[in-house]
Amino acid sequence: MVFFITAWPYRYCTDDQDDIECPARSQHSGQPTALTSAIPLLISQGGGIMFICHLGCWMGFSSLLGWIIFAVCYILRIVVPYNRGPHAFNPDLFVFGLVVNKWPLTGHEFAAKTLSEYWPLVFMFLLFFSMPEAKGRCDLHPMNMNGERFRFYAVEATIVATFATGAMNTSDSQGVTGWLGAWSLFAYCTHVAWDQLLPRPYGALLTYSFLPGFRAVHLYGSRNNAGNRDRSPGRRIQLARRSPILESQEEEEADSARTSGVLNEQRPSDASPQA
Repeated sequence: MVFFITAWPYRYCTDDQDDIECPARSQHSGQPTALTSAIPLLISQGGGIMFICHLGCWMGFSSLLGWIIFAVCYILRIVVPYNRGPHAFNPDLFVFGLVVNKWPLTGHEFAAKTLSEYWPLVFMFLLFFSMPEAKGRCDLHPMNMNGERFRFYAVEATIVATFATGAMNTSDSQGVTGWLGAWSLFAYCTHVAWDQLLPRPYGALLTYSFLPGFRAVHLYGSRNNAGNRDRSPGRRIQLARRSPILESQEEEEADSARTSGVLNEQRPSDASPQA
């Protein structure tokens, strides 16, 4: 895990990517150097974010912690760019997701409501910041100017904030997003392995073939949970109270109460006027 998060993105840092100076490359020979050349950058980015998380846990609950980590993640990408090699793993976003899952963002309800209501304006904002003339993997090989990197990462940051605040959540009347979320996490963690082990497109087909299995597990778990709720003492008492005999008795009592109420309203007053 440590190798894939740290060492793997720096394996192909060579001179053929001339967008920006690669920190894991020898400036004299142009050949890839050892991972030790990138240790200061890795410590300053990953270690700094982990220090912020531990500091927040030590000081106590704060809904601002997620926004602080969010700002640190993207400010570092804009101000301190580096070549990410052939694939971006983004461990900082994993840490951000863990923090948000534990401590929701400040104002996430207002942000989710606003983004859901005015999503066309959000898309217009993203179109203004997009750069159609940019070519290549700008997330792996950042562009030269701070302004260009700001425009590129502003789009990504907006989309991440949209997911983190819950603006993308739907009503889910059919109950499919729960097990689809579990399958998507499985697919994210395994799809590259299947793609490397099997010829294309059989790796992708294998990943999609797990969909019925996740659906079956979800249905089986739902039925077991429903059965456990029905077998619970509280549920049995509730069902007994709603038995047909008791329901008929309750209906008779309600009818008699309504009848007595009507009779009381129609009965004349017993008090007669005195002469």
